[in-house]
Amino acid sequence: SPILMPLGPGCSQTNYTWQMDELILDNGAIKRTIELDKEDQTIETKSIFHGNNELNFISPEVSREFSFEIDEIPYSGQDKWEYVAHEEASDDTEGKGVTVKLRGTGKLSKLEIDITYILYPNLPVIRKYLTFRNVGDTDFKLESLDIENLIVSWGDTHSWVFSNYARQKHLGHIYW
Repeated sequence: SPILMPLGPGCSQTNYTWQMDELILDNGAIKRTIELDKEDQTIETKSIFHGNNELNFISPEVSREFSFEIDEIPYSGQDKWEYVAHEEASDDTEGKGVTVKLRGTGKLSKLEIDITYILYPNLPVIRKYLTFRNVGDTDFKLESLDIENLIVSWGDTHSWVFSNYARQKHLGHIYW
């Protein structure tokens, strides 16, 4: 059985649709396609398009979607996640979208994550936030949260770093 079911006819939500393994977020100003791979049990953004532009902002390399550490062990959207459900989401400022509920497998079986994507009318903005639930009896330490861990198509971001009262200029990396 497929991991995600398409929405039925008559659904009032227009900012997202399911097509087999893909969640498509689209408000006309921005379109994002997220794949939940039912075999590998991974989640990753495959494309982001701005308006009618044909340039995909996401690199063909694998994006981790999100990442974090639990008890100093790194995890991401490329680890095993079981799809649980999805439901419509909204906020107080006309934002509408979807919350995807995932459950970890293996060592993460006591962790549930809600990923909420909110789109706004006529704005090329997608708000994303994560909610973590520890459904086990043991506490764990959550650190190094990166809510949006994507590989963009234009490569690394660089910046000029001026030091010694701007007398020396160095090319440096910005690590987001």
